[in-house]
Formats: sequence, C-alpha cells, structure tokens
Amino acid sequence: MKEYSPYKIAELILATKRNIISLEEEKLLRKWRDVSERNELLYNRLLEDSENIEVIEKKFDGCDYGKYYKECCKLIDKSKRVKLIKTLNWAAVLAIPLVLVVTAVLFFSKNKTANYQAMADICPGSSSALLILSDGEKVALGNKNIQNKILKDNIKVEADTLKYEKISDGKIVFNTIIIPRGGEYVLKLSDGTKIWLNAESELKYPVAFSGNERKVFLKGEGFFSVKKDKNSPFKVVTNDHIISVLGTEFCVRAYSDEKHITTTLESGKVLIEAGNRHVILLPGQQSNVSNSEMIIKDVNTELYTAWHKNKYVFNNQSLKEILNTLSRWYDIDVNYDINELGDIRFTGELIKYGNINSFLQKIEELEKVCFVIDGKKITVSTY
Repeated sequence: MKEYSPYKIAELILATKRNIISLEEEKLLRKWRDVSERNELLYNRLLEDSENIEVIEKKFDGCDYGKYYKECCKLIDKSKRVKLIKTLNWAAVLAIPLVLVVTAVLFFSKNKTANYQAMADICPGSSSALLILSDGEKVALGNKNIQNKILKDNIKVEADTLKYEKISDGKIVFNTIIIPRGGEYVLKLSDGTKIWLNAESELKYPVAFSGNERKVFLKGEGFFSVKKDKNSPFKVVTNDHIISVLGTEFCVRAYSDEKHITTTLESGKVLIEAGNRHVILLPGQQSNVSNSEMIIKDVNTELYTAWHKNKYVFNNQSLKEILNTLSRWYDIDVNYDINELGDIRFTGELIKYGNINSFLQKIEELEKVCFVIDGKKITVSTY
C-alpha cells in the first residue's frame, strides 16, 4: 500500500468537511482510511469535531503554525525524518493532536499560495545568444529585430537559427557564439551540421571549413547532428577531450563547474580521445571522462538529449543534479539549508518552456523538501 503524507490526508479531510472534495481525492482518502482502523478513527474524529474551520482559524490566529507542523512531522516518525529519504508513515498519524493538524493545513494552504506566486516570476529561458564575429564585432541574437536578416555575405538569421552558407575562399576564419544563462540557440554550420546549444554554453567554429578536417571548440552543452563527409572528420574539442565523427547524432556536456565530461551517442559512431584512452562509442552508450579516466556505460539517451527536443527528463537523479540543470535554463540560484537534501533522488519530466512551479510542487507533495522562493533565489529546506 502506498504511503501518504499527513499533510495531504489532513488536506483531503478538510476538503470533505467543506464539501469540495473531488471523486479522485475521495478515492485517495478511502485508500488511506482502509489501511488501518487507526486511520479510520482519526478520519471520524475530524469529521465529528464540533469546532468548525472558521473557529479553528480564529482560535489559532497568530500562532507559528510552521513550527507546530514540523513538530508534528517529528512525532510521526522521528527516525525517518532525520534520514530525509523515506516518506512518512501514515499509520502513525494519530500521534498528532487533532486541531493541530487541521490548523497546520490551513496555514500551509495560505503560505503555499504566496510561495507559488513567487515561483510564477521564475520564467523559462528563450532563444538568446551573443555572436562574436572574427573582426570583433558583437551581435545580440534573439532580438526580433535581428530575425530573418543577412549579417554577412554567408551568415543569415532565420527565426532562432544562425545559418552559414558554404563558401570556398580557402581561408579559415572563426566566429564564436555565447549562450547566457536562461538562453539557447541553434546553429547551422556551412557544411550542413546542425548544433543545438544549451544555456551557459560557448562554441568557437570556422565560418567555412577547409581541408580534410572540421573542428569546433565547445564549452558547456551541445547536441550535434553532424553532416556526413567521409573525407573530412568532424571533431568537437573540449579542453584535452576530443570527439571525432563522420556523420552522427550525439550530445556533449562539458561545463567548467562540473567534474565530468559526458558524451551520449544516439546514432552512428564516435571516437573519444581523452589522455591515453581511445574508445569508440556505439548508439545508446555514454562516455564519462574525469581527469583522463573514462567510463563507458549503456544509458537511456533520452535522459541526456531530451532538452534539445524541448523537455527535461530525470530518472532517479539527485535533487542537486536536477536543480543544477534547471538553474541554467531558468537562471536561478539554489541553496540548501542542509547539504544532504541535495542527495534525495527523484524521477519526473518537465516541459522546457513550462513554468517551474508545477514541477517543484510535485516534489513538495512527496513531503521530503519544501522550496522558499525569493526572486531568482530558491532555498531548499525541510518541512
């Protein structure tokens, strides 16, 4: 039987008293009541209580309900709360004083409304980039006024894509595109290769390729769909880490504040060179390189590449990993009241252009953490 949080059950019982409970909520409440006789007893005690909701609110006006609710959680199962991993045991909910639970729910219902309003101010990212041309000229991309314009003889902006036409003057000239936090951009190189660049990334690349090698330099994260050319391998360089391909689709993540460089292959083959290691990746494999040490494993590629298809997918990942990824896209700063909170693992999906509040609410409903929003700052704490 699934375990439920005391906060949620108290909320459902209040909804029953107010006659605003939905059919789905009634089913959930019924499942909880059937778990034990003690749960059924608590349910009946709450419904039969002579004090109505308005009286309870007035009686406890001005109290620190947040403090009371935390104490209630400790009473439910102190050992589990300390570990911060396991969910609360519903059968023990009778340990909470009757009115205390109801009042805590009323308080948190009001408090959450304000908190989620603050979340509404955290908007998803958008197409935004800074293009630095070889002569030093800087062009801000993402501005509607710059769309569908020709910047140079072979450079064109179409919607959110920067396109380079093929030229054959033999001269290698490099441009650089920089993606800020809260930004993204698509780049189509002169050879037809298409690159999706994620937030807080940078790519240095030739305006046109020449000779028997196509080489670009990446910082951050990019998804590459490489145009096949058997006479000219395509290489992605990140520090001393080199990825060589002929024609394929893969994702590279190489942020300077992360210890690992990961390459995830969706199709084709790639050669990874790191230190003295040389490994060929096959579709569905990922290389993880740290200090010239390399680990190869089979993965669900969607977890690492879905961002370029407009969604984030997380499977049993730590909260720290999840929020670190989202912080770049939503341009937020994350702090933890207790470091161990970042180790709690979650599974879920988030549409890339959606509001972050529904995602955070789902995490809160698991009764493991809560989020305090202050502008662009999120503090992760316990209940």
